[in-house]
This record gives sequence, C-alpha cells and structure tokens, in this order.
Amino acid sequence: MKLSLVAICICISLAVNGQHSDHQSGSGNEGSSERDSDERWMWQLPGHVLRSLDLDSGMTVGDVGCGDGYFTFLIASRVGEKGRVYASDIDRASLEKLRSSTRENSHRNIVIIQGTPDDPGLPDNEIDLILLVNVTHLIDNQVLFFSNLGRCLRTGGRLVIVQWDAGKLNTENPWTPGPEFSEDILLSNLELAGFSLQRTEDYLPLQRIYHLFRQ
Repeated sequence: MKLSLVAICICISLAVNGQHSDHQSGSGNEGSSERDSDERWMWQLPGHVLRSLDLDSGMTVGDVGCGDGYFTFLIASRVGEKGRVYASDIDRASLEKLRSSTRENSHRNIVIIQGTPDDPGLPDNEIDLILLVNVTHLIDNQVLFFSNLGRCLRTGGRLVIVQWDAGKLNTENPWTPGPEFSEDILLSNLELAGFSLQRTEDYLPLQRIYHLFRQ
C-alpha cells in the first residue's frame, strides 16, 4: 500500500510527540476532520483490525486509551445492545468529546471511564477483550499498568495491542526510536505482568498487532 506523505508525517508525529494516548482524531462521524479520517483509514485499516479482534455480539470490551472514540464506536456497533464497551483514557478533553458524541449518537452500550497513568479503571474480572492502540509507548510503568489490565479480564479473556512498529516508521522517515518503542521490552514487561504472547500480525502499514492472554 502506498501512503501519502501527509499520512506518514501524521503517524510519525503522533508516535514521537504524542501527549496522550493516540486513540485520538476519531472517525469522521465522531468529530474529526474528513481529511484526518481518510488519512487514518489508509494506515490504520480499521476493518482489518476489527476482524482480527474476533468480536461477537454480547461481548464486554475495554478500549483503553480510547481518545475521542475512533475504535470505541466501531466496537460498540459490533458487540451490539447486549454487549458493552468500557472506554478509558486519562485525557479529560478527549473523554468529553467522546461523551458528547455518545449522547448525539444514542450509544447506550458505552461506559466512559477516567483512568489514571497506572490504572485504566476497568471493572475486575468482567472484560472479555481489552484493546490498546498506540498506547504502550506512553506508559511509564508498564508492568504495573499491564498487571491492572490482567485483573480486569475474565478467565480466558484476551489482550490485543496495536502498536507502532519503529522499523516501519523508519523506512519512510528515519529517526532513532527510544526504548519505549522496543518490542523486546514490551513483551518482557507483559510477561512480568502475567501475559503470554499468542501470536503477532504484521500486515498493517505502520503497526504490529500482538494477541495475548493472561497466564
């Protein structure tokens, strides 16, 4: 897939300089500009990501680092009225945008949570699937944060992480990634927090997907 220079610049800017979780600039229906939505559609491939999540009606999903709801609304539509999406973020402004969009679109299966840097605040032993998109490089204490995620999962629950791939970003605009972008460190911290890697998927233009389960 050939990406526009604008898309590449947006991605690298978010990856290196993001001030809060990058589930931001929500879909075109949730308040972002049409251009931003089109650009993200190109590199995020949200339809492919959603298929990878293997969502079913009635599931309970945690969208951690939800921003203003790019994936929150997509997931809410998939799990249906009998399902629930807990949308957690530490950024109040993004959550206010999400709250406004939720009211405007009458989404009653979305629960908005103000998290903290160490704890997303999801209910214990209730979540079937937790999704993090472009969040892990912003977490200071990954072991503590992931441990708190594990507490929230039901038996058999899954964690899916979609994260920037520094090697792919380097191909388009060389830069020196910090340790927060290290796959080895990420997987080591996840293991320390009690997670096991099930598989990875590498088809996204600028990211990699990690599928994990609680040990």
